[in-house]
Amino acid sequence: VHAAAPLLSRLANSGVVASAGGTNPLVSAMVTPVLLSGDLGTHIESLRSEYARRVEVMDAALRASLPADVSWSRPSGGYFFWLTLPGHVDASEVRRHANRNGVDFRPGALFSTTGQLKNHLRLSFAYYLDDDIRDGVQRLAQSIN
Repeated sequence: VHAAAPLLSRLANSGVVASAGGTNPLVSAMVTPVLLSGDLGTHIESLRSEYARRVEVMDAALRASLPADVSWSRPSGGYFFWLTLPGHVDASEVRRHANRNGVDFRPGALFSTTGQLKNHLRLSFAYYLDDDIRDGVQRLAQSIN
């Protein structure tokens, strides 16, 4: 690239260069027709509806399966439920049991710069169908118990 120094500096410090990446021609070729067709808004509304339904499914499954001393915050955005286990329970230990039961999650301590949130965990609902969500929550409940 041949450009003025201020522009070169901005380009050199951009995320694309810093990540050694660039625009992906395959993804660009797939996304461009969607953007040009005007169907993006319809697709986004479809996703919103689907994810809202999955939130309902996971919330109901958590209420039906988890012990009373486990609480959670229902997401108003994003793709995750945050659960709070009793203070003495280490989510990393629960994860070991959960993995043996064919289920996984991210322990809260992974999201803390100070190693706190050990009794918290993050569950995703974004990639799973209803029956998988229900089954996963039931397996998680067995792991917590």
